[in-house]
Amino acid sequence: MSDNKAGAKTKSDIVKVATKLFYERGYEDLSLSEICKEAGITRTSFFYYFKDKADLADYVCNQIQSKYLGKLKLPLKGSNALLTMGIGIAYFFRLLLSDDILLRFYSEVLRANSDFLIGNDFYYNFFKGLAAYATTIKSEEDFNIYYISCTSIPGNLLFSYRNKTLDVPSEKIVEAILKTAILPLGNEEAAELIPKMLNFSKKLPIIPIKDLLG
Repeated sequence: MSDNKAGAKTKSDIVKVATKLFYERGYEDLSLSEICKEAGITRTSFFYYFKDKADLADYVCNQIQSKYLGKLKLPLKGSNALLTMGIGIAYFFRLLLSDDILLRFYSEVLRANSDFLIGNDFYYNFFKGLAAYATTIKSEEDFNIYYISCTSIPGNLLFSYRNKTLDVPSEKIVEAILKTAILPLGNEEAAELIPKMLNFSKKLPIIPIKDLLG
């Protein structure tokens, strides 16, 4: 086996082990040493592939999202890219909120790894989205979701839903996340497409995360 193939296999093994452990234990309660021990590698070897536990968790999150979205079947005739993207976002977070163990992992990762930096393009667009979202508030329930979103970034929104300090239907959370992702794009039809994105995402089958972890 060449060095490249051996390296690729080692990285794959780390990710496979970490995905299983993150799913079972969450992010906060799992140490890097435990991941290395389970994967049968040294910490020195680990740092050849990832900067730290946070870097590995981000990679695992992306892998899970890719596996989920790779299963999507979107037979939308004449659909545009914005509509398809929105359906994918709504679908993934609907699945996320249906699996409490996966929800724990994502909420912990997002809360732990959110480096709030003024001038960061991501947060500039995020709060631009919140400003647009604010104009759609019509109830106390909508305001509570908006308030938590403003003050904590999505990780705490998911965390608050999971520990029930924010007692609202999961649909409200999916809609809030979708709005913060879509409205900043400034597309005139974005707000009108959101209900379609939400409705179509409901028609897609829920795939248990365990079916994708193997």
